[in-house]
Amino acid sequence: MNKVIKIGLICMAIGAVLVAGVGVIHGFDFRVLAETVEQKKAFEINEPFAEIEVGSDSGTIRVEKSQDNVCRVECWQSENYMYNVSVQAGRLKIEGEREGLLGLFHLGANDPVICLYLPEGTYDRIGAEAASGDVVIAEGLTFGNVAMNTASGNITFSGAVSDTVEAKSASGKIQIFGSANCAELHSTSGSVSVTGDVKTIHAQTTSGGVRIADGAVETANVSATSGGVTFEGVNAESLSASTDSGSVKFVNADAQRMSVETVSGSVTGTLRTDKVFNVKTTSGNVKTPRSAAGGGECDIQTTSGDVNITVE
Repeated sequence: MNKVIKIGLICMAIGAVLVAGVGVIHGFDFRVLAETVEQKKAFEINEPFAEIEVGSDSGTIRVEKSQDNVCRVECWQSENYMYNVSVQAGRLKIEGEREGLLGLFHLGANDPVICLYLPEGTYDRIGAEAASGDVVIAEGLTFGNVAMNTASGNITFSGAVSDTVEAKSASGKIQIFGSANCAELHSTSGSVSVTGDVKTIHAQTTSGGVRIADGAVETANVSATSGGVTFEGVNAESLSASTDSGSVKFVNADAQRMSVETVSGSVTGTLRTDKVFNVKTTSGNVKTPRSAAGGGECDIQTTSGDVNITVE
């Protein structure tokens, strides 16, 4: 019996035990699971804080600018799933707490969403972690650092960060519309998109595509296995991309230093200025303009991928 089958059987056994436990407690009347009474709860925060931690294992996290300049948290909760909201040592902490076996199930009529409304100002740090829900931080908010993490949900950031924004997702999309000094972005199968003003971008995916577009980017380093990489409307100091089978595409993009390395992926697109081209390939076809000094260097290395670059 291989390891995967063993893990699957163990998970099934744990699930059966949990369901049996709920059945014993409620006389095997499973209608009780559908009778969860939910209430919309609002917490008003009056204590000062500079850091924020938000955690949810079953729902979406939304952070928005307060329209009435009052800090508050709004969420749906039941007797089986409660939220704890507190301020300790200058940190606002919001976390869900399950009560009993029924807390393992969410069968309520309302989406399990945590909404945090923040007054205008600058906050040192916010950390938001959701297991299956989305993480959304809206525009109009400013932070020193931001860390967002989700397993299957999407991540959307539209605020401003003076230092670093970090985003990690296994299968969800990552979208950065806001501004930051640095962005550290990691996704397994979800796509990554940066269209905000981010000076330095480090993006890594396995099968998801990466798109860097339009923003005031100075340096972008992108690594993808089978996902494609697109630089669009970017005028940077340095652009680099590394893929196995994913293609790399430039759309009216440019940089003083450009570096691309692929195995079987193609490299295509249009650049804004002349380049000194250094292209190496084993079996791929190559078509580039004649090298010309003045616009920087473009290094491209492929094994079997084709190269087709033009300068407009």
